[in-house]
Amino acid sequence: MNLVKKDAGREQELYIMLIDRWCKNTIRASISNSMRSRIIFINDFVEITEEILSRSRTLFVLESFMNNHTAVAFLSLYKKLMGLDIIYLGCDRALFSKVSPICRVYPCDVTGLSMELLVSAAYDDESMKSKDCTDNYYEESRAFAKSLVDSSSSDEIRKLACDFLSLEDERESHLSKRIKLASDLSDALTDNSRLLEENRKLAEGYKNILADSYSLNHALRDYEGILSKEMYKKINLSEYQDRPLILYFKEFEELLGFDMFISTLYEIFRMQNKNSVKVLMLFDSYTAMRMRVLPDYFTTLYNSYNTRQVILCDFLAKSGDASGVLDQLLRNKENLNVLLIFDCKSLPATVLSGQYLQFNICRDCRHLAAYDLVDENTIVNGHGGVNYLEFDHAQYERELPNFVNQTEKFLYLSSQQIYQNILTLTKLYKDRM
Repeated sequence: MNLVKKDAGREQELYIMLIDRWCKNTIRASISNSMRSRIIFINDFVEITEEILSRSRTLFVLESFMNNHTAVAFLSLYKKLMGLDIIYLGCDRALFSKVSPICRVYPCDVTGLSMELLVSAAYDDESMKSKDCTDNYYEESRAFAKSLVDSSSSDEIRKLACDFLSLEDERESHLSKRIKLASDLSDALTDNSRLLEENRKLAEGYKNILADSYSLNHALRDYEGILSKEMYKKINLSEYQDRPLILYFKEFEELLGFDMFISTLYEIFRMQNKNSVKVLMLFDSYTAMRMRVLPDYFTTLYNSYNTRQVILCDFLAKSGDASGVLDQLLRNKENLNVLLIFDCKSLPATVLSGQYLQFNICRDCRHLAAYDLVDENTIVNGHGGVNYLEFDHAQYERELPNFVNQTEKFLYLSSQQIYQNILTLTKLYKDRM
C-alpha cells in the first residue's frame, strides 16, 4: 500500500524543463502527452514566473545547455534568485565537475528523454542511471576546432581555433597532473592514516613507559631513603657546648655566582669581623658531580679522608655522610668562631637540629612559594632590588673589571646590601642567644 501511494504521489508532481535551441537538437524522442501534462517547458529563465514557481521549483537542464558560455553563471544566479532545485541530465563526465556545485547531477542518455527518466532523476533512482558516461564535451570541441583549422577561409577563425587547441592541450596536461596529484594525495592520506595509528600506539607506549619510570623512580627513592637513613640522621647541636656560630645555607636552587658569594662572605667574617672561619659544603649522590668543578681552594672529602685535612683547610666539600666531619668541627678544638655550612643535598631536610641561623638559597624569586620559602631569609639572584637578600651577580660581574686590584674588588662586593643584611641578621641572632 505504501508503494502505491508513493507512485501515485510521483504522478501528481509537476516539473520545469529548460528547452533551448541546443536542447532541441539533442532530443530525438518525441514529447509524449504525459510529459506535456506534467512538465512546464520554458525556453529561457526569464519565462519562470511566480505562478510557475508556486506549482514547482524542480528544474531539469540538459547537458546541451552547456554549449552556452554563460550557462554556469545563469544556473548559479537563478538557483539563488528563485530557490530552484536544478537537476542536470547528461552523460558527459567532463561537465559533471562544472555543474555539481550548483545542480544535482543525474548521469543518463538524454536522446531518449521520457517521463519515466525524469521521474527517476527527480528521485535519484539508480535503475536508469547511465553506466557508460564519456568525456565527449572536450572531444567534440577539439574535433570542431580541428575542422575549422582545416576548412575555414577566415584567418581570424583559424587563429581562434588554433588558440583553442593550444589551450585544450594545456588543459589536458593540467588534468593529467591533477589526476596524478589526486592519486599522490590519496596515497599520502593513506600513509598519514597509517602513521597516525603508529604514532598513537607509540604515544600510548611512551605514556606507559613514563608511568613505569615514575613508579620505578619513586620506588628507587624509597629504597635510597631506607639505605641512606643513617647518612641523613640529624646532629643534635645541644651536645656541643663549645660549638662555633653556625650560619646554615640550605640550597633549593643553585645560585648564579655561587663561588663569588661564598668567598666574599668568608672574607667578610674573616677580615672585617676578625673571626676564624670555615666553609663546609655538603653534597649527596645526586649533586656530588658539582664537586668536580669547585674552585681549587676547596678540599674535597669522600668516604675516606684525613682528619688533618679538616683542621688545616678552611674550604671543605663533603659528599655522603658528613656526621664525622661535623662532629670534629662542632667539638671545636681549634676554637673556630664561625662555621658556614652550605647544604647542597637534594633532600629538603637539614642535617642539624637545635639552634642555628638558617638562610635559604633559591635562584629564582618566583619559585619561593613553590618551595614554601619566605623572602626575609632567602637569598635570590638579581630581580630589580625587590628582595631583601638579593645577590645581583650580573651587576657585580659588570662592575668588577673597573677595579684594579683584589682589595678594591673586595671592598666593592662587601659593601653590597645583601652582605650588610646578612651581618645584621647574624648580629640579631647572636644578641638573642
